[in-house]
Amino acid sequence: PQNEVVDVWLGGDVMLGRSVGFNMVRLKSFEYPFLKIADKLKQADLAIINLENPIVDNCPITNDGMTFCSTPGTLAALKTGGVDIVNVANNHILNYGPSGLSNTLRELDANGFEHFGSVYQPAIKDVRGTKIGFLGFSYFGGEPYLPSAKIDTIKQQVSELKKQVDLVFVSFHWGEEYQDYPKSWQRLVAYQVIDSGADFVFGHHPHWVQGFELYQGKPIFYSLGNLVFDQDWSKPTREGLVLETIWHRKQLVGLYFHPIFMENLGQPSWQPTGYGNTTIGRIEKLTKSLEETQNTIIEQFNP
Repeated sequence: PQNEVVDVWLGGDVMLGRSVGFNMVRLKSFEYPFLKIADKLKQADLAIINLENPIVDNCPITNDGMTFCSTPGTLAALKTGGVDIVNVANNHILNYGPSGLSNTLRELDANGFEHFGSVYQPAIKDVRGTKIGFLGFSYFGGEPYLPSAKIDTIKQQVSELKKQVDLVFVSFHWGEEYQDYPKSWQRLVAYQVIDSGADFVFGHHPHWVQGFELYQGKPIFYSLGNLVFDQDWSKPTREGLVLETIWHRKQLVGLYFHPIFMENLGQPSWQPTGYGNTTIGRIEKLTKSLEETQNTIIEQFNP
């Protein structure tokens, strides 16, 4: 029955500053980044992204640099895209310090976005009687303003949240940039998090789409790649994966891949069949390698 089905979509890294922000100002369109993918995202019960920049007043307009920010007006891009929940646990959210993070959370609240990944986490949503909780952790510091990424703390938070909700999603900002595969330690963390009660694990930061694996029947997607970013120098950094997860009575009953490609700077579009097959074929190859080595990783965890 449709009134018992919950549709949760997960997207990758979104950065609304630097050249993306410059382009929105140039085109006089805060809606520009999500214009070509909003149609599907708006159909989701919940759409989640990782926001890779703080929201600050008087953010400078620039095309370069590694200190990211965007103005409050750029949140219109997320509204256009149908985004409901924002993860802030990443290595750039503190680019403007604690005050930048505080301002970001205030602006998200003022604009109706739920958020998780700060010390005020988790985010909990009730969709037609199914309670869903979201936790976010960054392996690039940020304490005490971001949650501790120590494994015992993570496991405790997951276990406590599982007592309050039906489904637990855990997001990690981790790994190395521009790499095909996660590190062994990431896989060990994901396994322990699932053993602690997580139902779905997904990650960001490498800026490349990586493979996935199932552990105890639960999916682990190590990197969804970029969704909105200005890294237009290569095909892998212009690719991304949006996941559509469908749940019925706490069970995952559907998992659909929606590959995107940023043909225009910072503006993803759904990939046509040719591009889509290329991206999914690459994911399939990477996933096969993870499947073949899972027992070895588990043995390291439980020798």
